[in-house]
Amino acid sequence: MALDKTSSGRVEILVNTVTSRSNVIRFAENKGWEASAEEREGGCNVILLKG
Repeated sequence: MALDKTSSGRVEILVNTVTSRSNVIRFAENKGWEASAEEREGGCNVILLKG
């Protein structure tokens, strides 16, 4: 998986449901990433940071 192989960086993921946002954040945090979300029209940007 790409998140496992990345030692540092920033990834932005656009999701359109609260469930998707929660799943992406939980998965990323379990892989050692910091996660935050920004609400936007039509969905949400999940921002992942590492390193």
